[in-house]
Amino acid sequence: MNAPLIELKDVSRRHDSGVLALDGLDLRLAPGERVALLGLAGSGKSSLLRLLAGIDRPLSGTLLRDGEPLRAAQADAAFVFSSPALMPWASASVNVELPLRLQGSAAPVDTREQRAREALAAMGLEALADVLPKALDESQRMGVALARAWVVQPALLLLDDWLSQVSPAARPGLRQVLAEASRSAAAPTCVLATRDVDEALLHASRVLVLGGRPGRVLDELRLDNAVPREPAWLETPAGQRARKRLLEALSSAEATA
Repeated sequence: MNAPLIELKDVSRRHDSGVLALDGLDLRLAPGERVALLGLAGSGKSSLLRLLAGIDRPLSGTLLRDGEPLRAAQADAAFVFSSPALMPWASASVNVELPLRLQGSAAPVDTREQRAREALAAMGLEALADVLPKALDESQRMGVALARAWVVQPALLLLDDWLSQVSPAARPGLRQVLAEASRSAAAPTCVLATRDVDEALLHASRVLVLGGRPGRVLDELRLDNAVPREPAWLETPAGQRARKRLLEALSSAEATA
């Protein structure tokens, strides 16, 4: 087995309010792996993403990155949230360039601009580089947010319910955008937090069901076929079996919440 990018051993995490969010969590993430965290609100999905990014520290247990204790926020970890949160006065390209500026990139301005345009091109949005957010549709705005995460060339891409506020009609296109971008040799390890069973099944080679208070891994489903998957796979016997298992696990999680 390849050495993990990130490893958690018996990790617990407490919110600032004092509530225990996660307890007894074990997880290994391989480089380039696509994992889904499936759970209801309050199951600890977002707390786990923050641990993986090095933003928060565990209350107890071991958190390793490349075999070493992870003690600081990781510059090569990038988030995409459910709201694109674009600067309305700035073009798509300038919005995408923002993380490079915040990181204090020593690259010349024209190099930063070129990287921003390349990230937009990876999302199929190169023609919209100079367009303001108000002129973009919801799918394009979320594509810009994805490009903003992509521009830092992350080793770890964290998607926190990123499609939950996008209309159902726009979701397939955004999934396809992410799928195409992820076919590159330098594709990051990608972790999706979601409440949507189908979203998890289309995205991941491994689905972890989180539940309980505090959150724990209640079930783990490994899927053998290549990811990302086409929506038609969900209607195959294998897809239907996987969906049934995850729905039952979510139902059990709700009963223990």
